[in-house]
Amino acid sequence: MPRKTLSATGIVLVRELTAGGFERLRILTAEALLGVMRRPGHSAKAAVAPDLFDLCTVELDARSGGAWFMREYTLEHRYSGIGASYETLAAASQWARLILTNAPSMDGTAAPFEISLKALDAWERGAPAQVVLLKALFLFAKAEGLPVREEWLAQLPPDERRAVSAALGTPLDESAGADAAVLTAMPGLMTEWMCESHHILKPR
Repeated sequence: MPRKTLSATGIVLVRELTAGGFERLRILTAEALLGVMRRPGHSAKAAVAPDLFDLCTVELDARSGGAWFMREYTLEHRYSGIGASYETLAAASQWARLILTNAPSMDGTAAPFEISLKALDAWERGAPAQVVLLKALFLFAKAEGLPVREEWLAQLPPDERRAVSAALGTPLDESAGADAAVLTAMPGLMTEWMCESHHILKPR
């Protein structure tokens, strides 16, 4: 029987060590959220070790039980700038938790994958962390068919609604002057609305 293999390009959202000495990765691709096992230091073809939020291409082999094991790891882009700011890293991690929790029950992951790429690019460029997260969540809600503008945005107090609308309508490269005092709370409020009023699962 031919060996089952897979080649995929995606974003590393989780790295964690297992009791057996393996590293478990969760990689978001345009098709699925993959669970991948890797034995650190045992891949001669791995020029670099995986890191959180890497955009990578992986070559995988299926083992008994259907688990994917990494045969080759190619780094496409490392978003090194994200870790330089605690606020940016926290925002990126908040986004990753939402996707990790919800991707397994979604019909497809093309939208969250594309949104993730745009958000990671913006965070690396130094765009305001909470504004990027707010825009990512807004696009995610729209992709899921939620009435985010008609329901969530409409119920905000006027001052907050104006600040959010201005942030959503301003290119990220021009958003340095966004109302941080108001916008900092908005990603949490939008996530709460998606989870309590609609079908989105609360991030774990």
